[in-house]
Amino acid sequence: ALSGLPREGGQWSAGGAENPCMLTTMAEENNTSVGEALSWASRLIAIGILMFLPAVAGNWADARLGTSWLGLTGLVAGFVLGLVGLVRITAGRGRR
Repeated sequence: ALSGLPREGGQWSAGGAENPCMLTTMAEENNTSVGEALSWASRLIAIGILMFLPAVAGNWADARLGTSWLGLTGLVAGFVLGLVGLVRITAGRGRR
């Protein structure tokens, strides 16, 4: 366990001027970049699913109803929804 005191060799560092008593490890600092990468990966996977599912649903509806236009409509809707989601994600990133 951790004793709360800085260790030799630079493995522990002070938390900064805002909270000098807070100790952070180098691993915790690296976890923020890993967490950010995982956050972006999950967002992009969600966009992919958002683009993919309407096309699948349209093809399924075409097969059940005997039509030929619902698959194309789902494909276009998925593309538009995916682009809107991607723009919202990237625009939200710029505000932070």
